[in-house]
Amino acid sequence: MSKVEDVARAIYEGRNGTGCKAWSRLPKAHREPYRLDALNAIHEMREPTESMLKNAHKGYCFGRPLETYHEMIDTALSEEGE
Repeated sequence: MSKVEDVARAIYEGRNGTGCKAWSRLPKAHREPYRLDALNAIHEMREPTESMLKNAHKGYCFGRPLETYHEMIDTALSEEGE
């Protein structure tokens, strides 16, 4: 499954809650709005905030791109509470 599909499924499950119909059982037409939401969300994440860039330096080290990426995403998530 692609990352777009992963995010679309997460949006679907988040909106519909525990016990909702399995993502794999939804018709393609029903999955499409969630896929579009996922594409829009992922596209928006391409532009980091100033604090994401600042905090990326905490995890930055040559050969550690995953840690840097996680630090930036964690910062974006923490901004939600501000």
